Amino acid sequence: MVRKCVEMDKRSFVFGLKACEGLQAGESLYSLFCKVGFDCDLVVQNGLVHFYGDRGQLGCARKVFGETREKDVVSWTTLLNGYVKQSMSDEALRKGDLELGKSIYDHVKKVKLNTSLNLLNSIFDMYVKCGSLVTTKEIFDNMGTKDVFSWTSMINGYARNGELVSAKKLFDEMLERNIVSWNAMIVGYSQNNKPKEAISLFFDMEKAGLVPIESTLVCVLSACGQRLLRFRPMDVHLLHQAKPDSTHRDTRKCIHRHALSFFKEMIGTGLYKPDEITFIGVLSACSHGGLLTQGRSYFNEMETTFGLKPRVEHYACMIDLLGRIGLLNEAYELITEMPMEADKVVWGAVLNACRMHGNVELGRLATEKLLKLDPNDSSVYMLMESLCASRRKWDDVKMIRSMMRENGVKKTPGCSSVEVEGVFHQFLVSDKSHPKSDHIYQVLGEITSLSRLEQFNKLLID
Repeated sequence: MVRKCVEMDKRSFVFGLKACEGLQAGESLYSLFCKVGFDCDLVVQNGLVHFYGDRGQLGCARKVFGETREKDVVSWTTLLNGYVKQSMSDEALRKGDLELGKSIYDHVKKVKLNTSLNLLNSIFDMYVKCGSLVTTKEIFDNMGTKDVFSWTSMINGYARNGELVSAKKLFDEMLERNIVSWNAMIVGYSQNNKPKEAISLFFDMEKAGLVPIESTLVCVLSACGQRLLRFRPMDVHLLHQAKPDSTHRDTRKCIHRHALSFFKEMIGTGLYKPDEITFIGVLSACSHGGLLTQGRSYFNEMETTFGLKPRVEHYACMIDLLGRIGLLNEAYELITEMPMEADKVVWGAVLNACRMHGNVELGRLATEKLLKLDPNDSSVYMLMESLCASRRKWDDVKMIRSMMRENGVKKTPGCSSVEVEGVFHQFLVSDKSHPKSDHIYQVLGEITSLSRLEQFNKLLID
């Protein structure tokens, strides 16, 4: 799916995770989904709880369960099943019990206890968290008095069950909203793969003068990650090819230094221990910021200070860092020292560095390795062709094009996208699928004609 540039969603992760036999493979897959912003998705978190529970890693399963901010009935049931499989029935009974909650509510009604709004909200919240939406709706409709908590719990119930239209309708009907109300709706959109709606609602919340809480920001960042999935790998490659001016480079370095400063602050509190995913972010910041000394230091500290063995992703970050600043020989030496086989990401970083610094010989080796891993990846041919063309090795350029024809590989068409009034429009080369393509090409023709006329007038004046 990755090689074919197929857009992934949360279900891709769940089924991919089920196919993983070992812990390392599953955790590597999870780190990929963290990068693209699915780590806060409830379905993904439930899948990870099941993955750990199925392999007897109850400590890890319980940790993920505890970090899941919005749990549903699947979350609880999955953890319960994990404990039962390991014959830990006592631990399982400490978790949520819908039947017990129902019996308490039935007793309240039977003795005709005078129910306060707080008690009703507590009962109401219990049904929401246990996933009993029908009963939740009945209680909500029959409540004579409702407060913000009541409305927010009902919205939360709808959002957890993917009924976002009903949740938004209720949200719009609220006369009074607090930060938790907005947060419930934003979380609902983010966890149900509606990133555009989540981000839009976040901005509406800010306009209303409310200050976001931590969980709001987490879900909004996750939504931003989901939106990035709309970009294909070739789009990312083109972004890397861009040559920003020095002002942009300075700004970018400043951002990466801020990221590292935040990491140091996090460690300094003594409350948080970084994991493998944290170090992917740290080393990536060093790589994109060209921070060689810091990168080497953090890479070594992974194992010596924090007891974490570097994975292939961490080696890839270091190789990318070395390659970006021109230390290609050192980058290659690091590949030979890796305790695992270099993957596509590692050799891709090498090839990109070779293109940047004009190293044809190492570029040929990287191309050979990449084509063994995936002979149909057009971006590999294009990078090597660009490298050879920059060094005026025209025979090599012809050979690469010939290889593409022989292997039946076609160049991925150029693609651009534009956002108009909140809607993304994507265009491929010679694409006429857009409903307004005739008008678009007409305007493009007029712009081209005006541009040529301007150039002609300039020539006359000169």
